[in-house]
Amino acid sequence: MSLYDKTPQNVTFVGGLRVRWVNFTVPLVLMDADGERLSFTLRLGLRRLFRPWVLRHADIVDVNVKPTMTGIGHGICLRRGGHADWVFWTFAPEAVLEKLRQLGYPVRGASCDPDA
Repeated sequence: MSLYDKTPQNVTFVGGLRVRWVNFTVPLVLMDADGERLSFTLRLGLRRLFRPWVLRHADIVDVNVKPTMTGIGHGICLRRGGHADWVFWTFAPEAVLEKLRQLGYPVRGASCDPDA
């Protein structure tokens, strides 16, 4: 579910984000995706506490979907070579994966361990 399309090569999704020990649930995060990077910005006044997190396209080695243990929503696992995975929480994993695939990200089906 896309919030809005800025251009055909840029899209924003509303969701959540897990980066190491920091976990923000849906709908507290905006993910801006383009062909060069993924940028994650907090919503609802929380952006005053944290600057945006950015993943460069070249740093992402695998993207796949991971169901949550509760069965509510899904995580889009963003695997970085040699580093802890980031997880973008969403209720529309197919739309997110399809857009990332169109933008050239390595969408595959490898397993994701968000605790790595």
